[in-house]
Amino acid sequence: VTKTYDGQPATTAGATVTGLIGSDTVSYTVAFGVDDITSAQETEGAIVASGAELQGNYTVSYAAGKLTITKKSIIDPGTDPDPDNPPAIDASSFTVSGPEDTVYNGASQTQPVTIVDKATGSALVEGTDYVLAYSDDTVNVGTVTVTITGMGSYTGTAAETYEITPAAVTVTANDVTKTYDGQPAETAGATVEGT
Repeated sequence: VTKTYDGQPATTAGATVTGLIGSDTVSYTVAFGVDDITSAQETEGAIVASGAELQGNYTVSYAAGKLTITKKSIIDPGTDPDPDNPPAIDASSFTVSGPEDTVYNGASQTQPVTIVDKATGSALVEGTDYVLAYSDDTVNVGTVTVTITGMGSYTGTAAETYEITPAAVTVTANDVTKTYDGQPAETAGATVEGT
């Protein structure tokens, strides 16, 4: 059985019966021999077929099957990703909060990203389910690209962006009072206020 990661254990499996003649049948059951495999992995012997060894005209042997849970892509599976320009996260499978635009403050501003898998209802964990990488300049005004790379039970590379916007600054010229003497007033100076 192969399924894509969805946070839930596999619940259905079948079996292939070989060696029967005509429309003959044998009885068997199929069950998962390992409980609660929910992460992306491949497990030999996870699916067990069993039943009576002697059944009418047949001696039946049973072989275990393999359960494969593949990693879930964080991008739309129909997307042909360009590593130099990754697509946004697949909005049909994930909810993304952030990154939010922010105002320039002179410090590095790596805005957080929260990703929720719609199938599991759970937030992905940074460092377990994905890693973030930010474009080089997270200090100055401009567009910052956050590259999100799936790991663990997730795969794929996506990108989200946010803006660092200019800080507001007000320059107010200082008032000057002078008695008339026929000469121009000297430099007054100014007060600078900003965020």
